[in-house]
Amino acid sequence: MKILNRQRFLTMPVGTVYHKFDPNCFDGLCVKGDSIEDIDWFYADFIGAIDANDSGHFGDLCDAMAERGASVPCDFQSYGRDGLFDKGQMFAVLEPDDVRKLIAALQKTLPQVKP
Repeated sequence: MKILNRQRFLTMPVGTVYHKFDPNCFDGLCVKGDSIEDIDWFYADFIGAIDANDSGHFGDLCDAMAERGASVPCDFQSYGRDGLFDKGQMFAVLEPDDVRKLIAALQKTLPQVKP
């Protein structure tokens, strides 16, 4: 993992896995989409990635999970725009070996199918 400033982060390719970073504090886990010139970017957030049509639907699905124990689908493919324009924002960018380790750790959480 490496820490990048905003200017450098905006040059990273689509598919870069990252956290926003403030000293000793990591936020969410996201995948970078296209940059918008040198000012902003699109991203997919892996935290709270509920498959919802809009913010009202999102709230309804959260209520259904919390109040009735409902199971709702996740969506890890939808992208939004950051839009915060914080020039001082830092980013913790996962390197390829870090992503491989993350995938391996997630795969270990899946039930094992016995032959």
